[in-house]
Amino acid sequence: MESKFYSQAQEAIAKEDYGKAVKLLSKAINEQPKNANYYSHRGVSKFHLNDKKGSLIDMNKSVELDPEYGYRYASRAYIKSTIGDIEGAINDYEKAVALDPEDSVSFNNLGMMQEKLGYDTKSKDSFKKADSLAKLMEENGISLQDELKPRNIQQEINEEKKDASTKKVLLDVFRDKNTFKEFLQFIKNGFKNK
Repeated sequence: MESKFYSQAQEAIAKEDYGKAVKLLSKAINEQPKNANYYSHRGVSKFHLNDKKGSLIDMNKSVELDPEYGYRYASRAYIKSTIGDIEGAINDYEKAVALDPEDSVSFNNLGMMQEKLGYDTKSKDSFKKADSLAKLMEENGISLQDELKPRNIQQEINEEKKDASTKKVLLDVFRDKNTFKEFLQFIKNGFKNK
């Protein structure tokens, strides 16, 4: 069962109140100390508070609790890359693609890290793999144009925030009689405010 503190933390993250999110996620972790998602989200929140050391500690715990999920390694690799641990980032991206060999984003990011250290042959191989996976996905009707950019935690949080905000508005329309009446009037007016 999901902690009520986790739900409240998600709301705080959506409002970019990362300090509050860290406190709430800490409470959720106290209730469920083996939930890797709680550590991961707290790590992201700490990252936004510029607590990169604390962020990395939480990402380490997240990986420890869920070592077979490639995304955990990719997330930690991103944090490592921002603090200058390029070798550590490479190791984590390599683990991420070993666990999820169809993760074109991690292959792309691995290539960027390898390129930073002058591993030209390896970086070309990683980029080639990322491109071939992207091509395969496109052939199957899935566009990865935006997916091949480096993972941006802020962008991911903003997208989660947008989704949460849209869901809240939709729920409010059906929860509140006045809002529902306004919504019906909006439809009757041809989707125009009058």
